[in-house]
Amino acid sequence: MAATGEGRVLRQQLSKIVVMTSLEFSEALPFAAFASLLVEMVARLDNVIEEVKELGTIACFKEYDSNLDQTDVEV
Repeated sequence: MAATGEGRVLRQQLSKIVVMTSLEFSEALPFAAFASLLVEMVARLDNVIEEVKELGTIACFKEYDSNLDQTDVEV
């Protein structure tokens, strides 16, 4: 009978460990989703940056020069 009592205690402890692990996983899930969204956003932003650079090249835009005074800008 002592072995049966120990088995019950062991099963209760294992079930508590499983519950704690699943709670920790469920708490981490929103952070994982947020990180995934950030990675996706960065990938999309890289595409936007490349397209803006390409459009700037096609439109023959000049590079910004901070040394130019506002009165020196040619139109």
